[in-house]
Amino acid sequence: MAFIKHRHPLILNEKYHGAEGDVCYICKEAIPSPLIHSVYTCSGSSLSDSTSSDDDDFVVKTYSAMGKPYPELPLEIKRNDVDCPKLLIHRSCAELPLTITDYPMHQNHTIVLNHEVGNKCSMCDEGTRGKISYNCRDCLNFILCIKCVTSPRVHHPGHIQHQLTVVHHPASFLCYACQDDKHLASASCKCNLCPFWIHMKCALLPSLLKYKFHRHPLLLSYSLSELYLRFRHYCSICHAILSPTQWLYHCANCRFLAHVTCAMSTKDPFKRLRLSSFDEEPCYPAPDESSLHFMQQLSVQRRINDGDEEGSDGLFS
Repeated sequence: MAFIKHRHPLILNEKYHGAEGDVCYICKEAIPSPLIHSVYTCSGSSLSDSTSSDDDDFVVKTYSAMGKPYPELPLEIKRNDVDCPKLLIHRSCAELPLTITDYPMHQNHTIVLNHEVGNKCSMCDEGTRGKISYNCRDCLNFILCIKCVTSPRVHHPGHIQHQLTVVHHPASFLCYACQDDKHLASASCKCNLCPFWIHMKCALLPSLLKYKFHRHPLLLSYSLSELYLRFRHYCSICHAILSPTQWLYHCANCRFLAHVTCAMSTKDPFKRLRLSSFDEEPCYPAPDESSLHFMQQLSVQRRINDGDEEGSDGLFS
């Protein structure tokens, strides 16, 4: 805890029961009940109020590339800031390193722990004014809030180019997997080097799915294969167009393609069974290629009967 200075010693309590109104002094996040937390608390009146530590080991000065000092650490917790009985600090916050040299999203430079530097986090846009945060000595506009630094990094096969950051706060965005931008996600996985951002529920989709209304298991794919990119394709369940970059479930034995949200649904698609208009292909689940062949022939016959001689850029064109 080299960056925290308080007139009383801080004691680690690894079985602290959160209560209403409890907040971490560093990150300002709630310490809720009924969860059990690992926090530092003030030892209170075990020492006189005049007791303080002036040990030089607690004083850390950091400098920008211009040679000008940033606001000094340690963070001094004064009497007027918070009552000692209410002083609570997450263990993870209290034990933050003063410098990080291998941060995945900023590996070329060292980032340094500071206080009241900048206005918002460069990754999540959360406000950092008045809070402990990290910033780069060389890139003066690169600032990281504590949550982004301590959030775990994960790899996902749907985005092998970069690591993803687990975002624990609610966010609304266009999910790269399901294309949904209307629902507030309580947790998500975000790339900080490109626009890739997916719901946590999408990140945890099974690679192999047994769909109740199809005889074969379905495989998760992170985009349409090159074989299908020349044509327009429709979801075999909801009949909407499939985006070439949208995640989908497909059958390895037949031409069954479906949105991930449709394949995960338990609703019976056959209740909406219908033939499309003459200028569209039939849009209903086909169990195998022989059925697809029959559907294609049916479509051709209908077009002949209706006098439609023009081709289509649909599934079978």
